[in-house]
Amino acid sequence: MKKRSFLLSLAALVIVLLATLACNLQGAATPTPTIQFPVVTAPTQATATMTATDTPVPPTPTVTNLLAETQLPDLFVSEFTIFPVTPIQGQPAHVRIGIYNQGNAPASQFTVTWYGLSTFTTPSCSWDIVDKINPNSGRILDCDFIFKNRYPINKTSLVIVDATNQVVESNEYNNHSVITPFGVNKP
Repeated sequence: MKKRSFLLSLAALVIVLLATLACNLQGAATPTPTIQFPVVTAPTQATATMTATDTPVPPTPTVTNLLAETQLPDLFVSEFTIFPVTPIQGQPAHVRIGIYNQGNAPASQFTVTWYGLSTFTTPSCSWDIVDKINPNSGRILDCDFIFKNRYPINKTSLVIVDATNQVVESNEYNNHSVITPFGVNKP
């Protein structure tokens, strides 16, 4: 407030000096300027009280604390093996798939699919997971499959956890695993 009063006084002084200078240059009598200053009074001391009905405003969330507070599962393929490593046409091949939830919330109601070859249009084996997989736990899935044809060893075998994207996860990009090169030999 003191700074504002000083600036207003300084401005008034400059106006008076300019008016005097202008009158002296024209040879006229020096006018008596009338300047009105705003009356500035010190504010009265105010107090604020909060009653039980007042609601405090919560802090604005930031991206970091939103991520830290979000509880989501994160499913990934922890193991993927086929035995024998190169299956024989017409003979059973045993597939073992491990799925794991490394997130911080349970996951359920999703499908795991294995495609003997990634180019197959239907899964070779499929599992519907209906019960919970808790955080930091997993499950082993097994399947026996017979390849009817021979395939050169330049193919890919593919497993996908949460194949239909039913589970909202913290990382949606780690839901598959492949074995490549892969193929099936003649007997």
